[in-house]
Amino acid sequence: MAITQSIVRVYEDSNKTTLIGSYTGVSPNWTSILADDLPEGSELYATAQATVDGLQSAESAVYQFYTLPDVEYFSAPSASQGTISTQLDGITDVVAIDYFGLRYSTDSNFSTYNDVQSPQGGVDITGLSENTTYYVAPFVIDEFGRKYVNMSLIRQVAVPYNVPSIIWTGIATVGSDSFTQNINVASTAAVTNVTVSYQEQGGTAQTFNLQAQTGTQTVSLSGLSPNTPYTVRVYATNSAGTGTSSINSFTTGQAQMAVEVTQAQVSNVNNIIDATSRATYDSSITLIHNNVELWENNSHTGTAYESNTGYTDTYTNNLAHANPDETYYVFGHVTYTIGSDPTVLEAWSAPVTVTTYSLLSFGNITTTNDSASIPYSVSGVALSDDIAYSSDGGTTWSTIPVSTLSGGTLTLSSLTPNTTYSLRGRCQSTAGWQAYVTTTFTTTNVLPTVTVSSVTNITPTEAQVNLTIS
Repeated sequence: MAITQSIVRVYEDSNKTTLIGSYTGVSPNWTSILADDLPEGSELYATAQATVDGLQSAESAVYQFYTLPDVEYFSAPSASQGTISTQLDGITDVVAIDYFGLRYSTDSNFSTYNDVQSPQGGVDITGLSENTTYYVAPFVIDEFGRKYVNMSLIRQVAVPYNVPSIIWTGIATVGSDSFTQNINVASTAAVTNVTVSYQEQGGTAQTFNLQAQTGTQTVSLSGLSPNTPYTVRVYATNSAGTGTSSINSFTTGQAQMAVEVTQAQVSNVNNIIDATSRATYDSSITLIHNNVELWENNSHTGTAYESNTGYTDTYTNNLAHANPDETYYVFGHVTYTIGSDPTVLEAWSAPVTVTTYSLLSFGNITTTNDSASIPYSVSGVALSDDIAYSSDGGTTWSTIPVSTLSGGTLTLSSLTPNTTYSLRGRCQSTAGWQAYVTTTFTTTNVLPTVTVSSVTNITPTEAQVNLTIS
């Protein structure tokens, strides 16, 4: 069988009334014929004939098919910070377009790429890297789900640097005449200006500059009016433009005084309480006194057990008169005035609870040549005692059993004569172990024994006394 010619005819309708084109095959592609210049997005009908062994076949039955829709730019792709946008237009006859889209890549050969699509002609690519060149090509997806990417319309688009991003960080501190909060400026391009703008509600804006840099900075406003609403905003500029923070709204308050106990530590040597009171207040307040006070109740009622007076914002003192094995409450107590008003006001901190230690101590130690009598006593209530002695200067210790926790006298025997011993002791209470108290004692020498062994050579006025010494 010898095929000498093939013909394909394409029509607009199944009745073959309107011919789109006739396409003749050429050897050796008589069985594969390209029909070109077809209308985009159309419903078409094709028939075929072939000449075989000099005889022309009858025209084939009609074959229905659809061409893809085409796509073009209605507006050229343009870039802003992190975004490429375009408006696409579809070219079609009867095939419906479901989606318009853009294929994009940082590689001009599109070896890797991403697609974004929209049911409308407007397509946005977001979340792009700043200061980066992208390549984009449009596509459409028809009602049959077929995608056509028009790679002849590849465009090169440069995404610029982003404008600076400015966010408020941390918690704002608002006083009667002040405002403080941090901002963080993020920018890849160099920041050339950072400006703070603030104003009273309905008032005139005032501005000042911070450091022209990225990172965290502090916005501090002072000299504000009490009990007044304000707004504050921060602007930062780089080569891409100016970014702005959100509007931060706040209302100044009445003059405020805050006081806290920042330290309350009990010495396990002598129960001295080391305490610190810190007062925090705005510039409209004048501090008179900052007291550190020790109370036996947590409501600071009655009379303070002890009170030491300071005149600085942060005041530290020792409360030295605490009894052993008791719970106390440490307060910071300040007096102050506001502005020109002579009225003296006061503020108290929350109480901080401290518990003192029980304290073990030694009395006067008596010794012989081979023993020691060690009196000890405990101030407070001991949960356990720890008493030990050492004959080698504290390298090794031997525990002395204690039968009475509150005190008594301990006896050591079988000691070495003329030897200095180290002694240490402590007790444990609800507050914990006290620090060791230490002392030393020394055993005496062994005394010689003298015995009269005999008396000889006795005369009226003399006698010879003979001794045995051991």
